[in-house]
Amino acid sequence: MAALIRFALSQRLLVTLLIVLLAGAGYYAYTNLPIDAFPEVSPTQVKIIVKSPGMTPEEVEARITAPIEVELLGIPRQTMLRSIAKYALTTSPWTLRKAPTFIGPASRFPSA
Repeated sequence: MAALIRFALSQRLLVTLLIVLLAGAGYYAYTNLPIDAFPEVSPTQVKIIVKSPGMTPEEVEARITAPIEVELLGIPRQTMLRSIAKYALTTSPWTLRKAPTFIGPASRFPSA
């Protein structure tokens, strides 16, 4: 241990250079590591909400909700599809197993 201290005191420039290089490597690693502090633990979910003024819940179910459900049944990695039809409104939460490979699940559907 005494030899290491003697070497560090006699080679101050080399030790200072090693410390600066080590600090620079640490900063580089800190800024480039792809670590998420808060990982996403909830599944990917898309909610489809359709407003249909003047329609009864039965009409909303038959004309809007059922066709949406039929089209979404063939989507890969799907774990759950539930639909709720109320007066002039239908909601269909659509849950996937993993994050899809395309950019944003909602980007596949045109917005109204």
